[in-house]
Amino acid sequence: MNTNYVLIDFENVQPKHVDRLKDWEFRVLVLVGPQQTKIPIEIASALQSLGSGVEYIKLEKAGKNALDFHIAYYLGVLSHHDPDAHFHIISKDTGFDPLVQHLKGKKVSVKRYAGIAEITVRRQSHEPAGNTQIERVVKDLSRRHSELALELPPTHLEA
Repeated sequence: MNTNYVLIDFENVQPKHVDRLKDWEFRVLVLVGPQQTKIPIEIASALQSLGSGVEYIKLEKAGKNALDFHIAYYLGVLSHHDPDAHFHIISKDTGFDPLVQHLKGKKVSVKRYAGIAEITVRRQSHEPAGNTQIERVVKDLSRRHSELALELPPTHLEA
């Protein structure tokens, strides 16, 4: 499965719904400015539930658009090392949009969102091409039937 990276511009957005990320395989980079010394407990505990899937990057120096440049840097590095990955920038800053368009032209899967709730992720199947959706459903129903049969006590109808 392709990796999904979420790069959070924490100066610009203190995201809600961080808990939604735990249902998917995400790598989260939270970029914070040098003056940001506190993260609300709700966000911190939701991020903590992601375990090693979250990394905090604190800028050493403040400057105009410094955090934006750091996000652009990490997008470049990560997309170079993981070209099949999907990137999700969480920021209300529309200044990222020209970069997003440029990267899309370079076949990088990237999109900017104002919040985590907007992220859409496509599940990818690693099953062989001949394995159609109907075949997967039949296989799943058969598995469930077998599990159910193991749990039910024998009835007087069975010989």
